[in-house]
Amino acid sequence: MFQNDSLDLAPAVAPLRYSSSLKRLYVKDKTVIPFLLKVMSYAPYVDENLYVRAQLQFSDRQYLQDIVSRCPNHTTPDHPTNICFPNPEHVVRADGLEEVEYLNDGAKAVRFKFSIPLTGSSHGYARLRFMCPNSCPGGMNRRSTDLIFILLNSR
Repeated sequence: MFQNDSLDLAPAVAPLRYSSSLKRLYVKDKTVIPFLLKVMSYAPYVDENLYVRAQLQFSDRQYLQDIVSRCPNHTTPDHPTNICFPNPEHVVRADGLEEVEYLNDGAKAVRFKFSIPLTGSSHGYARLRFMCPNSCPGGMNRRSTDLIFILLNSR
């Protein structure tokens, strides 16, 4: 969910479109999205090994136990997006981040190193992409999803 209601609605042909009335981001698949991750309070004694876990989950209560995965058509080994990528079933992928690990621990999550904010700063960026549209049959099947970020103090 986005906190900023002042975002403009982009044209429908743009790869990103935000609806402030619905508080929803609409994204063309495989588009890199820069997320601003803000730490509300930062204690200098916190371990320098901070990581972020990004996990896609279904929004509707009846589907919360279901794992969000890519559809069968997009998980085939010969699909162009899976060449040299060992985790084709993951919907969310990290782009240009340090120490990226794809997790299969009950959810399809990605964990990456979060750079400690510089002195006086309270934010960092994560560049993520969604590899399957939510309309894919056998995958998300038009079910609404939420992207959850969790700050971890170690791996």
